[in-house]
Amino acid sequence: DVLAGPARMPAVGWRLELPAPRGTTLGDFRVALWLDDPAYPVDPEVGDVLVSAAGALRAGGAQLHDAAPDVELSDVVRTYQQLLYPILLSTVAQPRFDKLVAVAGSLRAEDDGPLARTTRFATQRYRDWVFANEKRERLRALMAEFFCDVDALLMPVAVVPAIPHDQSEPFADRLIR
Repeated sequence: DVLAGPARMPAVGWRLELPAPRGTTLGDFRVALWLDDPAYPVDPEVGDVLVSAAGALRAGGAQLHDAAPDVELSDVVRTYQQLLYPILLSTVAQPRFDKLVAVAGSLRAEDDGPLARTTRFATQRYRDWVFANEKRERLRALMAEFFCDVDALLMPVAVVPAIPHDQSEPFADRLIR
């Protein structure tokens, strides 16, 4: 099943045409396995679930391949953050935003820690966002090429578990306990 559709205003004339499925049984599909990554090691409990899922796919006849896209997961996460943080912090009151700008300007160039990323990305110039967006488009093209050879990718769904609802400030100091 696919859930897709336009927003209300662009709906006029909009349609979705999907290609026919490549296969009808699990054995018809090629599944890549990216079960761990050095940048974000998987907890053994999560790894066990992924290995079990791979075993179930194998038992069902899926064609399994140990293959990951030619990307550095840490670069993917960094690009995601650079595109997301300006949105997350866009409603910050002007005095608070001005403080973020000051903090971003005072950081050492080599500082790429959570606070540095948050302040730099939230206050970046449009030009820097455009470069990040270009990187995203290149990642999309690379992933499209990867999926020419496989039909699905089994991997952890998040680099960290969801944090408890935490409203502490500053945002970058929030921790998973």
